[in-house]
Amino acid sequence: MQTLSINQRFAYQYEGFLKGQDIRASQNEAFHPPFLTNSKSIPSETTLNTWEKTISPRLVLGKRVEYFMSYYLKNNSPYKVLAQNIQIFNKKTTIGELDFVIQHTDTQQIIHLEQVYKFYLYVPDATLYHKDPWIGPNYKDSFQQKMDKLTQKQFPLLYQEETKKALEHLELDYSMIQQKLSFKAALFLPFKMAANTFKTINNKSIEGLWMRLEDFEQNKLFRDRQFFIPEKQDWGLHPKYNSTWFSYPTILAQIQTSLAKKRAPLCWLKTAENDYQKLFVVWW
Repeated sequence: MQTLSINQRFAYQYEGFLKGQDIRASQNEAFHPPFLTNSKSIPSETTLNTWEKTISPRLVLGKRVEYFMSYYLKNNSPYKVLAQNIQIFNKKTTIGELDFVIQHTDTQQIIHLEQVYKFYLYVPDATLYHKDPWIGPNYKDSFQQKMDKLTQKQFPLLYQEETKKALEHLELDYSMIQQKLSFKAALFLPFKMAANTFKTINNKSIEGLWMRLEDFEQNKLFRDRQFFIPEKQDWGLHPKYNSTWFSYPTILAQIQTSLAKKRAPLCWLKTAENDYQKLFVVWW
C-alpha cells in the first residue's frame, strides 16, 4: 500500500467499512434489528485531514471503524448523535461502554446503537471447542460468543442505574428507546469446500477462502500469481487499490514468519488477468 497517500488509504478504509455486510441473514431480526449503512457516502477532504491527525496508525481496527461510523451518522444519515463511547462506571470501576445513542431527526426516535466489525472463518469441526463454526482467524473468538456478550451484557447495560445516571442530562424515556446492532463481518470458507449457501448467515458477507499452510505450499496454481499481505487496518479494502505485489516465494516466507507467531495473515491474490481474491492462511 506504499503508493497510496494517507488520505487515499483512509478513504478506501471508509469505503470498505460502509460496504461491509451485516452477518445476520434477516433484516427483520427479532434480536436487535440490523442498522444498515449507505455505501455511497464519501468523506470530505477536511474529514480525511482530520483523521490523519487524530487516528493513530496503531489504532486497532475495531476502534478505527468507530470514527467511520461516527462520521457516517453525523454526515450521511438521518440521525444526530446524542452521545458516543459512553463509559459506565460503578464507583471507580468501568462496568461497560455504550457505542452510540442517536436520534432520528424526523421521527425523533431514540436508538441505542452497538457496532461490531469482525472477520470469521467457517470451520465445521470448530463446534468441538466453540458454540458455532464461525471462528476468528486465530481461533480465539467466535460469532456466537460475540452475540452472547451483546445479549447478556452489552445491550442490558443501557438499563442499569449507573447508565441512567451517566445519561441523565439527555432526559431519556427508556421505555421508548430502540436498540439496534451494526454487525458487519467478512466471512471466509474452507479452500476445498464446495460452494455453499447458509440459511442463518447473510451469504453476501462471504468475501474469500481460508486454508492451512500445507495446502498453500502444495497448490501449484499459486506459483504464477502475485500476492500481498495487508495490515489489519486495511483488511476491509478491495485488493484492486493495491499496487505493490510479491511473488509466491516471497509471500510464502512472509506467511511462514507470521504463522510462527501464531498470527493468521490475510493474503490478497492477483492473477495475470487482474482478478483478485482474499485468502487467510491459518496456523492451527
